[in-house]
Amino acid sequence: MVLVIRAGLHAHDDSHLLQALFVERDIPARQRILGERDRAQRRFRDAVARAQDILPQETAALDDIGRHFETMFEAGQRIEAALLADQDELALRLLRDERVPAFEAFRRVAQAEVARLHRRMDEISEEATRKAERAWQVTLVTAVLAVLLALFLAAWLLRRTVIAPLDAVAARMRALEAGDDRAPVPGQERGDEIGRMARALESFRLAAIERRRLGHEARTDALTGLLNRRALLETLETLASEALPMLAIVIDLDHFKLANDTHGHAVGDALLRAAAQRIRTALRAGDIAGRLGGDEFVVVLAGTDEAAEAVAHRLRDTLNRPVEINGRLLRLGATLGIAALPRDAATPTGLLEAADQALLRAKRIGRGGVGRAAARAE
Repeated sequence: MVLVIRAGLHAHDDSHLLQALFVERDIPARQRILGERDRAQRRFRDAVARAQDILPQETAALDDIGRHFETMFEAGQRIEAALLADQDELALRLLRDERVPAFEAFRRVAQAEVARLHRRMDEISEEATRKAERAWQVTLVTAVLAVLLALFLAAWLLRRTVIAPLDAVAARMRALEAGDDRAPVPGQERGDEIGRMARALESFRLAAIERRRLGHEARTDALTGLLNRRALLETLETLASEALPMLAIVIDLDHFKLANDTHGHAVGDALLRAAAQRIRTALRAGDIAGRLGGDEFVVVLAGTDEAAEAVAHRLRDTLNRPVEINGRLLRLGATLGIAALPRDAATPTGLLEAADQALLRAKRIGRGGVGRAAARAE
């Protein structure tokens, strides 16, 4: 029975196929691996048939194992189809909702077989005791003890080599389902089917981490770590679709061009990073900051005009302080423009344009001011 379970696990292993499709998109490798797996599946079915011939009393248990095997096989086919169609999210959902439950169901069958072996051991022990008391047949008692030892070793081996590693892999699957992809999948060093399954799951984990990293980079300004223009516009569109009033503060660094032209781009980059850090420290919880490009930044916030005024003056004050770079104190300074949605604009793009126009009006009066879309600059 242990051999049948191990054959089912081997036939069920399609980790190389999942890796070829999900990570490498290697169709020729898929055809080769599918052929190997089909042969392993036929061997499993042949093993079940032979076991039924040899142990007809185990037909029900073998049929149950076979049903769970077919369920796992069908779930694997659906995952393969999703991966071939480049539907990675569907494949991960099928892995979570169908493949993992089927895998754990098969594991429970294995555990049930272990429990049944223990019960059988107890039955054989009782029968041996009765025969020994009746006939004092030492040879029979010795043979029964040997059988008991073999059954005990088989149960111990099944738990150590199959059930315990499967428990560890299943626990990692549940953690991945909950969004915890920090720890690697255990058991990857094994050379058997459980190790191959663990390595396939690890491929899924690494792919999820990579997708998250790429998504972060696509939305982040590489120099300052703030949101980039694309991410800012997406955020504004989301807030506008929810009919939430908002204010935008556009910030232009007054002396950046002079410092950049005089001291070089490395110093200019350091000034931009310093400005971004000061902007972060001046914000309230829930405020959003980003870089539009060059030396222009924007802050998006909810609240009243008075709240926006307070944030704008705090930003101006912190940016007016000199910045020390390479032993030199460099002037930074900032001029700001404020606009509100929907009062001053009807769209997110219009909001930024209104705030930018307010900034230009403030600059015409003099650097270091705060301009407003609906009022004169100070």
